[in-house]
Amino acid sequence: MQVIFAQERTVSGRVSDNAGMPLPGVSVLLKGTKTGTQTDFDGKYSIKASSSQTLVFSYLGVKTQEITAQSHAIMLEMNMAGDAQELSNKNK
Repeated sequence: MQVIFAQERTVSGRVSDNAGMPLPGVSVLLKGTKTGTQTDFDGKYSIKASSSQTLVFSYLGVKTQEITAQSHAIMLEMNMAGDAQELSNKNK
């Protein structure tokens, strides 16, 4: 009998806005779990994930985005687009 475990590795990257400015405090969660982290002052994050897991990026006023951790590059960079609808819903 052979048991195969999903290989977990560290995925790190940088989150910025449309102007390229770093976004500190962005929540980075492993979808379907309570495991997560936040971006630091420079918009950088690091989290352990298997290649089959999905990273969920959320931040007040911008669209929540999901990226599969199976990217060939371990370093992920993403720009987050603003979402006026989400911002107006948060203020109610």
